[in-house]
Formats: sequence, structure tokens, C-alpha cells
Amino acid sequence: MSGSTAWVVFLVVVLVVVIVFVAYQVLKGTGFLKRLGRGPGCIHSIDGFRVYRDRVETPHGVAYFRDGPVTANG
Repeated sequence: MSGSTAWVVFLVVVLVVVIVFVAYQVLKGTGFLKRLGRGPGCIHSIDGFRVYRDRVETPHGVAYFRDGPVTANG
């Protein structure tokens, strides 16, 4: 195997490992995404406030949207 082929194989393996790790964390719903303040379905988060399609979660509680899901454009 030549040097450039070995690097390509190494980078592909690293990429696959990263993708598997992120997918596992997303499915698990914890880990580094949770530490960033996000979990599955979170549209945006800042300082403990998380926006989901059907609710807003704050450090003081949860507020559900009465009129249905929302979207965020940013």
C-alpha cells in the first residue's frame, strides 16, 4: 500500500468512527450533545433555554406551544 493510499484509508476510518460516535450519542440522547445543551429534536439552545418544535424548556420549567409545532429560521 502506498503512502497516499494509507492516508486515505486512515482518514476514512477516522471519519467512520466519528460518524458512528455522533450517531450513538444522538440515539442515546446524552453525551456531548447534552453537555452542549442540546438533545434529540432540539432546534436551538442558549444558556439553559432549549427550543423544540412543540415546547420551550427553561431552567424553571417547560412551556408547550398551544397552536402546534413551530419552525426556526436562522
